[in-house]
Amino acid sequence: MLRQMMTFDLDQVARYEALFADPSPEAMYALEPRAFEWFVAYVFFCAGYQVEYVAEQHFPDGPGVDLNLYGDEAARRPVARIEARRYQPDHNLIDVRDIAAFWGMLQLAGGEPGYLITTSDFNRNARAAAQLENAEGKLRLVNGEDLVRYITYIRGSRIRDAHGNVRTPTPTPPDWLLSPPHNSARSHAFALTVTNNKGGVAKTTTTLNLGLALAQRGKRVLLVDLDGQGSLTADLPLPAPAAGARRRPAPLPRRDVSLNSYFSGEAPLASLVQPTRFERVWLLPSHPELHRMDTGGVARPDAELAFMQAIHSPELVAPAPVGAEDAQPEPFDWILIDTPSAQSFYTRIALGACDAAIIPINVEAFALNGISGAFATAKAMRALVTRDDRTVRMLGCVITRWKSTANARKEEAILRTALPQLPISLFRTIIPYDERIEQAHLAITGGAMRNLFGFAASIAAMGYNGLCDEMLEKAGAR
Repeated sequence: MLRQMMTFDLDQVARYEALFADPSPEAMYALEPRAFEWFVAYVFFCAGYQVEYVAEQHFPDGPGVDLNLYGDEAARRPVARIEARRYQPDHNLIDVRDIAAFWGMLQLAGGEPGYLITTSDFNRNARAAAQLENAEGKLRLVNGEDLVRYITYIRGSRIRDAHGNVRTPTPTPPDWLLSPPHNSARSHAFALTVTNNKGGVAKTTTTLNLGLALAQRGKRVLLVDLDGQGSLTADLPLPAPAAGARRRPAPLPRRDVSLNSYFSGEAPLASLVQPTRFERVWLLPSHPELHRMDTGGVARPDAELAFMQAIHSPELVAPAPVGAEDAQPEPFDWILIDTPSAQSFYTRIALGACDAAIIPINVEAFALNGISGAFATAKAMRALVTRDDRTVRMLGCVITRWKSTANARKEEAILRTALPQLPISLFRTIIPYDERIEQAHLAITGGAMRNLFGFAASIAAMGYNGLCDEMLEKAGAR
């Protein structure tokens, strides 16, 4: 029989995208049975698959399932089959007989893996039966809550293809849904990502000075530079080679490791932690070639989860100082992650790995554009990493480089009205424009030990100290 891959008309796309924007098991159950099958097909189409509708091809004249998934149109055999069950959420649970029937149908239809997808859930005996039959990992159960997670992740991981369809560039299966929770074994550190899809908003400056402020409060801080420009790395040179360097500028030692080694698979993340000239501050350094290794802001769930696990690994600790190698390594209290401006793979992994995020903003027209993009990515990544909490923990937006002008005050009022609808709030603290920020950057990169907090009467330093206190209050950090 000649295969006919599914296509979707404009009305269907509009209807399904509305459900994509606000998915829930109840909303999917409200669809008619055939419409639910087509919606599931649309989800997997958006996830990069070619989908064949075979619900009317009953066994033995057909596979006896609802959908066949293909990696591309030229594929001769499906990569997986789907049975979609529209059951009332939390009431009609799939039982062991459904599992046995689906497993048997998969075997008769050719032995390809299969997803049994429902708007409801599976009872205990059904899950036990699936594990018993699932020696080769071919029987995969997706309940209503996990289907919502999958939709949320795919929605924030798509790009427009040459035909105008918004899809992931390669097939993205929901197999990560079946893994155990990804936050079971993790370090003590609280991870904070500083992000905004818009450039020039002081992300690096905010990351650096929050890290220094935390270190002044006795915290052990790891800063992670995921921006190929490497500004944060330049602001955190290696320790001076001589004690006298504390009193005068000294040549900056060259770093011979960077995050390139992790992303190329050459070294574990924990082995790349570097000391800096500032007490209680360490760094995972950037490198200009990070830009070349960026795969873009699309779905790569395996790599995204791997970074999350690496950043929270108990093995990621502050290395012992030179001359005290026998000392016990100490865990970090805080991990602060700096991100590039564009939507990228690095932005995604930073938002997936963090416990919370802060968005620096300039008060100007179009400020909301970068915020909404970061928020959408954060929701997708939160859906990837946890099944317990799909909410996005945004600590808030912080206004940076503030100059009190009539236009700035007008734009600030607009922001204060619009942000709660995302929902996200503004920090009370505002970071004023201060020329000493640039002086501090020049001093550090010139080999001095002086940072922003070493300048007398720096209004920006006072602002970042206040922001640090407010952040600690909001984070409730462990």
